[in-house]
Amino acid sequence: MINGNKKVFSILVAVVLVASLSAACSVSYVACAQTATPTVLVTGAGGATKNFTLTELQAMPNVTGYGGFYQTNQKIVNGGLWTGVSLLHLCNEVGGISPDCTIAVTGQGTNSFTYDMVYSGLNLNLEYKTYNNITGTQQDQTQPVTVILAYQVNGTDLPSSYQPAPRLIIVGPEGLVMEGSGGRSITQLSVTGTLPTTTSSPAPTPTTTANPTQAPTPTATVLPTHTSSPSATPSPTATPEDNEGADQTLIYLIAAAVVVAIIVVVVLAFVLTRKK
Repeated sequence: MINGNKKVFSILVAVVLVASLSAACSVSYVACAQTATPTVLVTGAGGATKNFTLTELQAMPNVTGYGGFYQTNQKIVNGGLWTGVSLLHLCNEVGGISPDCTIAVTGQGTNSFTYDMVYSGLNLNLEYKTYNNITGTQQDQTQPVTVILAYQVNGTDLPSSYQPAPRLIIVGPEGLVMEGSGGRSITQLSVTGTLPTTTSSPAPTPTTTANPTQAPTPTATVLPTHTSSPSATPSPTATPEDNEGADQTLIYLIAAAVVVAIIVVVVLAFVLTRKK
């Protein structure tokens, strides 16, 4: 009986060690994913590709404005003053877009945009609902918006997640927010359609002109500096947190703990049965 108990105890120790090793591997996998350098692969209509790191995106000409995204399943408005790079700029990095192009943006899901949506910021409501950035009530756009990959909100970098990468949102003078489904952790932007036609301007024909009569030098006037302020009202609830999805590390740890608990219960039940 003593030898039998020793055997059961050895089995129990081995099972616990295996379960612990599996949990450690899961945590290590998540840790590696979190420290990996995020990139966005941009593919043009002609097949040209460029891969941009988050640092390279931050070095590009940026767009700052009020807007955000709306989580329809939780009815949460994620509004604020966002900064990022426009989809149009990224498209121009790989040859540009023409009126028959479709721009697909892939992260947790895939969102597709037409030429008008990206180039002119119009007709977004044909595919996506937009909402008021304070009340969360549905509100159609009346002014152009800019679709961007945001990396900052209210002056704060977006927090790291399972795969840290920019967030797909809209900004504009009305401060509207768009449906946020699939817009987190963007890793790809693909353009399908035809490349825009490049036309060269003809060389001007030289003409002979008479020497003009010298006119008095005009007095230079200093123009006043123009300052602009956004007309959209910032959301008082804006936070840099992205509430979508559960934290992957926590999921792995919980799963590992459940597995270990089940194994321990089964083994103990076996031991008690043998004693009887």
